[in-house]
Amino acid sequence: MKIKKLQIKNFQSHKDTTLEFDEGLNIIVGPTNSGKSSILRALKKVIRDSPSGNNFVNVDAKECIISIETDKDAIERRIVASSTGETKTNEYTLNGELFAKFGKEIPLEVIRTLKMPEVEFDNSKIDLNFADQLEGPFLLSSPPSLKARVLGKLSGVDILDSAIVQVNKNLRKLSGDIKDSNEKVEILEKELSEFIDIEKREQDLKELKQSLDEVEKNLSLVEELQRLESNLKKVVNDGKVVKKELESLKKVDSISFAEVEKIYSSLQEIKTLYTNINVLDSKEKILQNELNKLEALDDFETTFDAVKTSLGQLENLLGLEKQLVVFEKVKEYEKNIKTLDVNIDTKINELQSFLIELKVCPTCGQTLSENIVKEICGG
Repeated sequence: MKIKKLQIKNFQSHKDTTLEFDEGLNIIVGPTNSGKSSILRALKKVIRDSPSGNNFVNVDAKECIISIETDKDAIERRIVASSTGETKTNEYTLNGELFAKFGKEIPLEVIRTLKMPEVEFDNSKIDLNFADQLEGPFLLSSPPSLKARVLGKLSGVDILDSAIVQVNKNLRKLSGDIKDSNEKVEILEKELSEFIDIEKREQDLKELKQSLDEVEKNLSLVEELQRLESNLKKVVNDGKVVKKELESLKKVDSISFAEVEKIYSSLQEIKTLYTNINVLDSKEKILQNELNKLEALDDFETTFDAVKTSLGQLENLLGLEKQLVVFEKVKEYEKNIKTLDVNIDTKINELQSFLIELKVCPTCGQTLSENIVKEICGG
């Protein structure tokens, strides 16, 4: 953007002044108090909104207009003071578009068109386009810290500084992550050691399940045992009745043939009952063994619950693979950080070579010795 024409109306001592600028350097000369500095202040009013207020309006007028014509755009700043001394009108016109009531900040459209913003360095702002009267050469009167920041910004070293700060921050974070991951790995390895015999426990669980199936099958035998026990009691009671009848027969001197047949029939029944008693006794022993197995079922259930708990812990180990993936990513980050350190050292060496070849600072004209170059590059 190049300013081709400046028109000033009622700004300080300029009632109606028009300046047309040539290509390249333009120098304004004139006697003292002829309005040379006012021209610069008029430009600054449009571009920086300085000075503030309306005290710059010519004492013989109430309205001040400053117009700038560039190679592409036309910008006008208009200020009208009221009879009480307050600012009545404060507006910009950009290529015919009016901007009013914009507050303390210049409209963004005007700033983008002028392309002459103040440059920010950390928390400081530097005006690279305006210098006041009696102001020293650029940066020579500035504090050393500001000089270093500006030179770093102009040379791009600030990018390296920012990158180094970010890399160190990432390194600290990655170191903490690696430490946490290693601690988690140790904990998981310790937990994993408890499951070294998991295959044996699985085999024990299968055997327990088989035993449980056999016990469930034998439950029907228990019910049969209870039924036979009931029958056995009935047979024993019947045997006692028959025995009592036999003892009563011993006292009879003579009996009839029909009674003998009845007694014989009873004896056959008794014989059958004793046979059944022997069979029941054998089954009772078998069922007693099964009852002993049932009494051990509680121990099997306790072991079964313990195996279920172990299986739950085994499922937790499935997350170990994810933790190992994270650990591999951390290793990859460390590799990338080492590569970035090498790139940063290369850029700093390139900057040192460039400044040594340059020999003289383009800003202040100071000779750039090798020690000064190392100091600028943080060496």
